[in-house]
Amino acid sequence: MSALERLADVWRRARRVVVLTGAGLSTASGIPDFRSPGGRWERYQPVPLPEFLASERARETYWRYKGETWQLICAAAPNAAHLALADLARAGRVDLLVTQNVDGLHERAGFPPERLVNIHGTDSAVECMACHRRAARAVAQEAWEAGTARRAHQPDVPRGVWWGRAHRDRDRLGDALRRRDRRAAGRAGGARAAGAAGSPRVRRAPFGPTGVSVPVVGQGTWNMERDDRAAAVAALRAGLDAGLTHVDTAELYGSGRVEELVGEAIAGRRDEVFLVSKVLPQNASRAGVPRACEASLRRLRTDRLDCYLLHWPGRHPLADTIAAFERLQREGKIRGWGVSNFAVEELERAAAIAGAERIACNQVLHHLEERSIEHAVVPWCRARGTAVVGYSPFGSGRFPGARSRGGRVLAEVAAAHGATARQVALAFLVREPGVFTIPKAARAAHVVENAAAGDLVLSDDDARRIDAAFPRGPWRGLPTL
Repeated sequence: MSALERLADVWRRARRVVVLTGAGLSTASGIPDFRSPGGRWERYQPVPLPEFLASERARETYWRYKGETWQLICAAAPNAAHLALADLARAGRVDLLVTQNVDGLHERAGFPPERLVNIHGTDSAVECMACHRRAARAVAQEAWEAGTARRAHQPDVPRGVWWGRAHRDRDRLGDALRRRDRRAAGRAGGARAAGAAGSPRVRRAPFGPTGVSVPVVGQGTWNMERDDRAAAVAALRAGLDAGLTHVDTAELYGSGRVEELVGEAIAGRRDEVFLVSKVLPQNASRAGVPRACEASLRRLRTDRLDCYLLHWPGRHPLADTIAAFERLQREGKIRGWGVSNFAVEELERAAAIAGAERIACNQVLHHLEERSIEHAVVPWCRARGTAVVGYSPFGSGRFPGARSRGGRVLAEVAAAHGATARQVALAFLVREPGVFTIPKAARAAHVVENAAAGDLVLSDDDARRIDAAFPRGPWRGLPTL
């Protein structure tokens, strides 16, 4: 267990807390702290406010520093600690979060803004390199000029200077940037970074070594070629609107027809989506993987996949498949690669070839009546930072009936939370860190119901009751459909 995971575990066990966070959380998400361990700035020196006001050169220096770090800031994703705090807040166990990091990661993790206090910068220096997720000079200038309206309250501050002292005020630069973000999002139809878009209600987590913050509840598409096409496309789009931006498909599904359907659904919204597809084992040779990938990209109407999986172990040498994956990643055709339907022994083989840190995920069967992966597969993946994605979370049409013992437990827990039995099932399946689920829904109403499970936090007692009603049972080998 990493230090961040241990910290998250401590927070989850606490009853009620007030949290103060500093640069450590941001650095764990890849945003560098340019100060030495002793607190002295080594590379990026803060620009003293008088110099900032008086010198165009000083201002240019500041913008250059900001620009050099901006790609890292934009690429950063909430880590385990951000997500744990957001979960605690939604459960009513965090009274207040005071953070020095005005980088938007707590907000992106879903932390309630009314309980979040950002403090950054000083009254004597302009040292905030990353007030929020946009760095356009014009936006910052807007914030600067906006401060002139408040000058009367601080007569000794020169005209146009107020924002340099206003980081802790409602008119601080971060607030102005957030307002601009909202306007830009409205104009762009809500487009955001891959996997990070959508409703803040849906809890997100880092997707294995890709580091991308992905909704724990996504959208599966198996057998979607059997559904009404227009309704299925509308359902996928409704899922994106609801925050279910993790979309999974495969060349197997409908012999490519489902990929074409997904391509239609995400047209114009590709940057919102964390897009996953899978290569058939018979196509998984060193030369066959690139051909299959190119065909999937054409059907999906995109130039890249966020993750590309081997659908199940096959006859081609695994080393050749992985070599082809690595080549596609170097070429920018895929962000990462993973596997599906791999037992621990097969995961060990993949790790021996490429290193466990290269395996983004293992997609496996996981529902209430089939929890075998929790014996060994989930612990193996968690220990190595590999995401676990459960498919068919409703049991492929065999969801527990309302009159069954398990169905009654689900109904009772659901009633206590104002939820549905299926929402409770999804929340239970993704209760462990690093576990995701991809229910398939071909109707918009069902997609919206699934999305509402994204912020459902079950109590320890809820989990114990569900665990007793649906025991894991003995290990009988890796289950598949």
